Amino acid sequence: MAHIIIIEDNLSNLEFMCHLLGASGHHVTTVADDDSGLELIRWAAPELIIYSGYATEVGGYELARLLKTEPGLSHIPRLAVMYEKTVGDGTGPQVKNFDDYIDTPIEAEIFVSKVKTILNLERHETASKPPGIGQSPTSRDAEPQGA
Repeated sequence: MAHIIIIEDNLSNLEFMCHLLGASGHHVTTVADDDSGLELIRWAAPELIIYSGYATEVGGYELARLLKTEPGLSHIPRLAVMYEKTVGDGTGPQVKNFDDYIDTPIEAEIFVSKVKTILNLERHETASKPPGIGQSPTSRDAEPQGA
């Protein structure tokens, strides 16, 4: 299944999300702060990033903006876990750099469903993209011919 990184500083929420994702067959890596999360994301290139609204050294909005604009990471979907009364109607600056969000308290069925939907969309979009110039469909990291 998918490799998912969770950036969360609330231990009970972290354990709950890890349990749900592990039961769904996903490999989960966790980190408690933004700076460590950014380093881990750059190193591990996960298939999904789940971010808590309270893990805020760099600031969640800034981290999401960085991830959205950084080459090599911008394609990774981002799911925000937002604490009650921080999201509003879901259109504000709190969620604009995320692909989706979920409110707390986390409801297991909704959380698992959103993760599944995001991962299926990402896999579909990745599979439908043509290979880059000079790359074969089976070796996207190969050197261009004649290089």
